[in-house]
Amino acid sequence: MRIGTTLHAVCLLVVLGSAGAQSSNEGLDNFFGRYAGTGIVENSDVDGTSMTLRNLDVEIRPASRGGFSVGWTSLIRKFGGDVPTYTRKGLELAFVATDRPGVYREKSPGNVLNGESLTWARLEHPTLTVYQLVPSERGGFEILSYERTLSDQGMDLVFKRLVDGEEVRTVKGALERLSD
Repeated sequence: MRIGTTLHAVCLLVVLGSAGAQSSNEGLDNFFGRYAGTGIVENSDVDGTSMTLRNLDVEIRPASRGGFSVGWTSLIRKFGGDVPTYTRKGLELAFVATDRPGVYREKSPGNVLNGESLTWARLEHPTLTVYQLVPSERGGFEILSYERTLSDQGMDLVFKRLVDGEEVRTVKGALERLSD
């Protein structure tokens, strides 16, 4: 029951804070740029924990209305058998500022009750976190969090995937800032 209550509270906060705002990009501009690096994936499965490697690319750019866009690509390397396989996954999202400092909503938000994801971001310098609430076909949920923290070399990344409140995947990586 506690997870359901928390889920409702999160949805309510996002909706209440989603009015158009004129917030500035104060602190956000430090994140603008391109980053590339490697991450280690830990998957929780029935047989214990398995680990794989991923190549990670992230680009964060300024956008209108005090917002930003973030795009990321993950090249997943799977080893097994004679030849490794590679899968590329990526996503790009645009965010606009809300009337709450450091809180951004997706420019074109989804409707969770229609099976669409709900996405928002929070800036607590030096960390920019993107959250996604994804409903499952059977009425459960996934929560994805992409925590990006600025470092001397560029950016540290911690990705977490929770399914119905259980953590099933964690990715930790270090990315270098690329020159434009």
